[in-house]
Amino acid sequence: MSSGSKSSGASMKIVVGDRNVVPHREQFEAGLPANAEVVWSVPFDEQDVIAHLHDADVYVGGKFSAAMGAAAPRLRMVHVAGAGTDNVDRSGMRPDVQVCNTFHHEQSIAEYVVAATV
Repeated sequence: MSSGSKSSGASMKIVVGDRNVVPHREQFEAGLPANAEVVWSVPFDEQDVIAHLHDADVYVGGKFSAAMGAAAPRLRMVHVAGAGTDNVDRSGMRPDVQVCNTFHHEQSIAEYVVAATV
């Protein structure tokens, strides 16, 4: 179920389908232009996300299906709020859509692995 949006009449629409971003919602939205619209589909519901992707510029989430890509003709970027992009099916999206992930977590992962082996 969607839980609101920041603005209407937006120049940029962002659909968020990742519960891991929710704790950062205030900071996330504060960094956006005032006329950006943010739709939160948390917990992730693919049909709800698809309903909002028709005019979205950006999708933030860990899962992205071919059906989601086909429903998003304006999409410019898929951002995975994590390390891997293996749950992003690019087959339904235009070839010029950028797929990005989060980085700079390598040291903390390495520290965890070392600690877990001890």
